[in-house]
Amino acid sequence: MFKRHTPRPLYELFISLVWPKMGWRRAISYYWHRLKRIPGTPESIAMGFACGAAASMMPLMAFHFILSAFLAWLLRGSIIAAAIGTVVGNPWTFPFIWVGTYEIGKVFLDVDTVVEGEQPFLRMFGGLYRSVRMFDGDLFVDQVMPTFLPMFVGSIPVAIIAGILSYYVVLKPVRAVRKIRQTRKMVRGDHYVSAESGR
Repeated sequence: MFKRHTPRPLYELFISLVWPKMGWRRAISYYWHRLKRIPGTPESIAMGFACGAAASMMPLMAFHFILSAFLAWLLRGSIIAAAIGTVVGNPWTFPFIWVGTYEIGKVFLDVDTVVEGEQPFLRMFGGLYRSVRMFDGDLFVDQVMPTFLPMFVGSIPVAIIAGILSYYVVLKPVRAVRKIRQTRKMVRGDHYVSAESGR
């Protein structure tokens, strides 16, 4: 019922991921307004957003929403806010996230996964495509895991830091918005009582 009459071409979907039709400034404003209107306490909203931001640091591209929803459920955060929080990971930030988590992971694991003449990410994504297409587990272990494992290990401390920072960045403004709304309701209530008593 709510689907488009004509499916969007793949190139349009890709362009909308890289640059939303409304522009990034309006997109961020839109997500912020959505975040403010989510039901729940400021703490649960901030926790949900933090779970989404943390999940987006993990190299689990297709599972960011599922992971963020699970973390939000576990930590009693808002699942809707968690979904919004995953936008922290986007086509503009992923390259920095991937390189950062990969380098941090290499330090933690004390390994050097450099292959002469080949970039680790090209090797990983190429190996992922070939291993899935040929259903080859050995190829996956040989070409994907040497890059994916450092990324995964490095993403854990990055996710924790991103989650903590996101929690406090979102908590204060949401609290302020809720306080303003509460004050407005009280003022309206006082006006209503005054009007009723004046009759």
